Amino acid sequence: MGQGCMLPVAALLASAGCSQHHEADMCAPGEALCGITCVDTESDATHCGACGTACFPGEVCNAGTCDSSCAPPSMECSGHCIDTSSSVANCGGCAVTCARGEVCSGGLCGPRCAPPLVRWGGRCGPSCAPPLIRCGDGCVDIAADPINCGGCNILCPSGLMCVDGLCQSRCSVEECPPRCEAPLVECLARCIDASTDSENCGTCNHVCGGGSVCRDGLCTHCPVTSEYCGTWTQAMPTASPPPRYDFAMAYDSARGRMVLHGGGPLRGDTWEFDGTTWTEVTTAVPPGTRHGHSMVYDAARGVVVLFGGADAAAVHLGDTWEFDGTGWMQITPTASPPARLRHAMVYDSARGRVVIFAGILVFPENRAEDTWEFDGATWVDVTPAVSPAARSEAQMAYDDARGVVVMYGGASEDLDPLLDTWEFDGTMWREVVTSASPGPQWWPAMTYSASLGRSVLYGDAGRTYLFDGTTWTDAAPISSPVPRRRGAPGIAYDSTRGLVVLFGGLASFPPADNYLNDTWLYGAGP
Repeated sequence: MGQGCMLPVAALLASAGCSQHHEADMCAPGEALCGITCVDTESDATHCGACGTACFPGEVCNAGTCDSSCAPPSMECSGHCIDTSSSVANCGGCAVTCARGEVCSGGLCGPRCAPPLVRWGGRCGPSCAPPLIRCGDGCVDIAADPINCGGCNILCPSGLMCVDGLCQSRCSVEECPPRCEAPLVECLARCIDASTDSENCGTCNHVCGGGSVCRDGLCTHCPVTSEYCGTWTQAMPTASPPPRYDFAMAYDSARGRMVLHGGGPLRGDTWEFDGTTWTEVTTAVPPGTRHGHSMVYDAARGVVVLFGGADAAAVHLGDTWEFDGTGWMQITPTASPPARLRHAMVYDSARGRVVIFAGILVFPENRAEDTWEFDGATWVDVTPAVSPAARSEAQMAYDDARGVVVMYGGASEDLDPLLDTWEFDGTMWREVVTSASPGPQWWPAMTYSASLGRSVLYGDAGRTYLFDGTTWTDAAPISSPVPRRRGAPGIAYDSTRGLVVLFGGLASFPPADNYLNDTWLYGAGP
């Protein structure tokens, strides 16, 4: 026999002269050779997990780890954690041995059952079809049974239910009364304010990115700490268009240029603003001198669209022009709205349509109440059965977030100021009853700011108002100065810089010919 080979007698007879490696191979599967004895290190309290690792008195070895207690249905028997519900040597209790040929089931000894029956406690019965398993005398779904949750005899505490084998709060899987006091809502077991939480803005897990913050449930660059949203800053371009009012302005997002044309008194020039300075654009065939016209940018076709107005002789116009950044071109659609001025016009980006509403008609000089759309080829009268009352100088903006045209105010047939708010979804007009409004306005200007998620109206008294789809808010600026009071200025949203651009207008106090040509920017505050 080789030196150091100390094995049980049966092993010696079979393996005389073996090596230490061969000695280990003589142990049964799952056992290890500790000294001269083969042991199960998963359950041996003197060699728990490894040879020589002994558990403290009172502990048992369970799955290779010393444990002070055994989880039911196991119990400590001679320093081992034994499942007494199935152990034939400890059936129902330590050292309770079943007779030869019997099996232990449910802690009871009994004869083997003839297949396909299996023993359930003291009787034979059918086996459990997956995913059910046998617990006691029955088949249970341990994924959903609160008495056997995740295993037999694992009882969920009162108030919890079994979901996927885990005891969970009922409110984590069913709709329950909120535990957070309004206006807070529960997100990931926390009570949060979804109107201001930038990690859960408007709803759980909606994260505001790009340095924006959460305001009123919308991601915006506007500070939450203020009751208003934005600040006016006067731009100081090296060159500017001559003073004017009642002109048209639109932002060409493809080229990053603000485009301005015409206005009173007797202006027929075209200018562009790149965010730093204004530059006059001379074209071969311009739309000519006019005021009271409207312009929008058709993003689908990449052109600025101009319609209507009145020329130097006060003749009302019904022509359509397009500007591609290089030159103007008159369009001859198969149908057009009647000639008019001081109408409202926006571009519906979702439907790819230019939308016109109301204005002053040519003869007689009354106010219109019709709605027209232009698809790039022709104009179509889409006036629905219910429309806002006839008016001029109404202000419109397209709310990109909600996909609707927003219209406010204007002057009635009797030249009375109108204070109503309407929305157009491409099919019908709907009046929006608001708790507050900008009040009477004399030639205000309005556009939509995507960075603020609001329609922005600059009023003739020098006030700024925001509309969120529900109500109007007087947005007192974060800092001064603010643009001086004026009427009929130009306004448009610079989507590249996230700023509203306001230019010119007519000072709304004597002298009447006090035309302006200053440029102002409105956006998020510091």
